[in-house]
Amino acid sequence: MKRNKRGHLDERQFQMLSEALAFAAVVGGFVNILIIIGKYTFLNDRKSVGYDIALLVIMALATLVYMWAKKEYDIPTTFTGKPLPTGFTREEKIARIKYYIMDAFKAAAIFFIFDIKIRKEILFPTVLGSKYLAYVVDFLFSFIIFYLINYFWHEYNVKKYNTYIKSLENDEDIY
Repeated sequence: MKRNKRGHLDERQFQMLSEALAFAAVVGGFVNILIIIGKYTFLNDRKSVGYDIALLVIMALATLVYMWAKKEYDIPTTFTGKPLPTGFTREEKIARIKYYIMDAFKAAAIFFIFDIKIRKEILFPTVLGSKYLAYVVDFLFSFIIFYLINYFWHEYNVKKYNTYIKSLENDEDIY
């Protein structure tokens, strides 16, 4: 990339470079996920999977730290990418909670299928001597965990987003 007289990239070049690096990170993340699945399911190599998972966690944390440092707040979205309502009225809170429930159900179903089909084991092997009751408990436990994660994470993001928008509105009032 050609730099200007000061040696800096212009806005268009910087945006193109940023998009290319972001795309490379996404591809790297997907490849890492495929490696984790391959090691865990086909090679039964559970010891070295930890390093790959740690790399994914580091990538996610680096992205979050960068966004927090740059004060970039996106509108919180659902599991499928649909924007959540960001207001604090009763109707908007109820709508968000419905999305959290649907997202938790989807995530719990995906992990439940993963537990049964790929790992061939469940979290609670026997509950009261019934295999089917153990499946229900496993699914409900996953659902509750994913719901709590969704609720606290998204409500935190909604609060941060609204605070950020309010600060922008206050900045406009100054001028």
